[in-house]
Amino acid sequence: MKVKSSNRAVSEIIGAMLLLLIVVSVFSLIYFQVLSDEGPENKTIVKIVGRIEGTNVILEHQGGEPLELDTEISITIAGVEYSGVVENWLNDKNDDGAWNIGERMLFSFEYNLSRLGDYQEVDITAVDTQSDSVIFMGPIDLKPVSDVGIELAVDNLYPKIGEHINITITLTCYGGDVEGAGNVEIKYLVPEGLIYIDNTPTQGTYDNETGIWEIGNVLVGEPAIVRIEVKVVGIEVRDFTQLAMVLDGSGSISSSDWNLMKEGLKQAIRNESVFPYDGSVELTVVQFGGGSWFSNPYAKVEISPIIITDNPIDPGYYMVVSADVKDIPQLGGYTPTGCGIRLGADQLHDIGNFSSDHLQVIVLVTDGEANCEWIPGGYTAQYKGETLGKLSAEDAREYSLTTLGMQEDQDEFDSLAIGSGPDVPWLNSSIVWPQPGYIAPPYTNGAGWVNHVTDWQEFADAINELFKFLFMSITIRVELTDSTTIDPNIENDNVIILITPQI
Repeated sequence: MKVKSSNRAVSEIIGAMLLLLIVVSVFSLIYFQVLSDEGPENKTIVKIVGRIEGTNVILEHQGGEPLELDTEISITIAGVEYSGVVENWLNDKNDDGAWNIGERMLFSFEYNLSRLGDYQEVDITAVDTQSDSVIFMGPIDLKPVSDVGIELAVDNLYPKIGEHINITITLTCYGGDVEGAGNVEIKYLVPEGLIYIDNTPTQGTYDNETGIWEIGNVLVGEPAIVRIEVKVVGIEVRDFTQLAMVLDGSGSISSSDWNLMKEGLKQAIRNESVFPYDGSVELTVVQFGGGSWFSNPYAKVEISPIIITDNPIDPGYYMVVSADVKDIPQLGGYTPTGCGIRLGADQLHDIGNFSSDHLQVIVLVTDGEANCEWIPGGYTAQYKGETLGKLSAEDAREYSLTTLGMQEDQDEFDSLAIGSGPDVPWLNSSIVWPQPGYIAPPYTNGAGWVNHVTDWQEFADAINELFKFLFMSITIRVELTDSTTIDPNIENDNVIILITPQI
């Protein structure tokens, strides 16, 4: 740009700087402009920081010379230019007729939901009317915010094979910078075990092939809903799963209750309606609870990783493995929970058919609280009381996640807590995974649960339900995949429900 003068030509502008400061959703810009000519020095130096807060453009004077109130400002938003002078939008705290350091200029605007794609940035230019020169100019990124959430419902969580069920997905806009959310897309791909029949949306279109529900704009107070009808056929091909049952065999469990646990686990393995024999499950059983005043508590492998089949000549024949479970003697010592967790993880990783593509599941069965601290270098521990025992168990859980490279959308660490002894809130918040954990049943939230069973008499039903959930359930997953607005609350942008077909 050139500055005109009556008796001399104006030199080129010799410097300009623009800095965008980004803090959360706040975008800032800093400008320096130095003007000079060939005669006596004439320059304006000012530092202005710009940002977007909601539906306000804020320009703050943060250094340099004061600006006159008649400084012209041009603000362009979504192709529309708004012009005026500083005086129109300035909060003149000093009331001295100038834009000084620390004072802010505020310009309010509104988003047009039907044209959200045009709201990419705000272009700002300021011109000194005295010299007819640009003081600063540049863009500020626009990031409109609007909170949306997904709700998911199924009319029958335990359908029979062959039944039709309805899956209802609801998207709600709760508000934000805009009166709605723009160009929203939701993904729900019908999983194996279900067959797509039909869909009925209140708006937009659902494509069964891609799983994409193109909704368009969703206004506050006007939720978008799609009902998808499917037929339940059950899972024919399962993902390979490494399952480690980590059993508490400490002395707090009576011999009769220990036998109830073994009998319940044996019968569950022999129940083909809940435990598959198709070679898709590798079973490992670890017990912890050894030791006394004269020897260190420890954990041991009771059943090394073995693939369960229905072939009588295989080592993993379900009748043989279940009989081996029934023959496990109780250790009857302290509760070195951390040792059991570490040993279970190492068995899956070092001895079993480990692959990051396989599902890894660890299930901790306990009637008490961890009270031993793990001794590095093996699977023994020292009695240290509940505080250090729990910390040691938490460290072991972290060790298992790292060792197995467990993935939140695939793997899990769950717990069956029996009786009044276990610290269920601690198991729920610090042991099960993924977090946040929850109390089951039902198992509709997926992985990372604690099932608190009243006594060992109920263990058989609990273990059957557990296996049915792990091996027979079908995951219904819905997620927000696209929107022209930013969602500040992503917790409800991904929702899952599990259904368990009944044979």
